[in-house]
Amino acid sequence: MPKTLSKGRISQKSSDKEMQYAVNELQDVASAVCRLGPFKVSTSDALAHTVWTSEDMPEGALWSFIVSAQAQVPGGAGFAHIVRSALYQRLPGGVTTQFGTGTAIVTNRADANIQLQSSVSGNAVIFQVVDALARSMNWAVWIEARVSI
Repeated sequence: MPKTLSKGRISQKSSDKEMQYAVNELQDVASAVCRLGPFKVSTSDALAHTVWTSEDMPEGALWSFIVSAQAQVPGGAGFAHIVRSALYQRLPGGVTTQFGTGTAIVTNRADANIQLQSSVSGNAVIFQVVDALARSMNWAVWIEARVSI
């Protein structure tokens, strides 16, 4: 770290290079990456089960998620590995909006009844898992969030 920044302030003698360093550091803080999980969920019905709900998005925020879910029916009668991306934005004075339905990056599953879903409730982002066949299933879900303000 440049000497003038290590003291917790920027002196008038700071060079352009040091100022650029400070700007880059602030951008890194404003665009944080957060990794969450694994969230463990067991299901045995055809209902959507909430794995994670965010706090309300602040106005002007843009959130990008990559969500990875693994599911397995005990005994191996059903399985899935699903990775999806999802993008959300909340404009100043507006509500949280999801762009598209999310993109499947990887979908390896025994059948299409095993699903990873994303949605918006108020200004919060929600991720859910569901098995439409109501089998007993164990899930592990990881979430990577990129937050830009």
